[in-house]
Amino acid sequence: MVFALLLILAAGVQAEESETLYIDRTMAIAYLSDCLLLDEAYEDGVLEVVCFMIEWMDELPYTAVRGYTDIAIRKPFDPEVLTADDTMPLLDRFRVYTDGRILYFSPIPGFYIPYEDFLKGTTDL
Repeated sequence: MVFALLLILAAGVQAEESETLYIDRTMAIAYLSDCLLLDEAYEDGVLEVVCFMIEWMDELPYTAVRGYTDIAIRKPFDPEVLTADDTMPLLDRFRVYTDGRILYFSPIPGFYIPYEDFLKGTTDL
């Protein structure tokens, strides 16, 4: 009887795990973009004129298995601005975990902070 109860409990845990969010690198950009839009993180129209790019912030090879995806949001090159021809200025960086958590890379302290702090504007710890 105890064995049957353990099997039922284990089946319940597996069912819950299979229903959890899983975001791989092919979905990370769309997920981040949707979150930023829903949370109104930027002014209207900003996300329509930027580029979302996977740019790893770690030292692992590109093919390494990670539990997250690093995403840079860059502005398209503007020939009116005096920069190198191939430069796309950085707007922000984020790390999207496979479980749906998002972190923001704050350049002032130089490390990732909670997404909620980014939304509140408290990024310069």
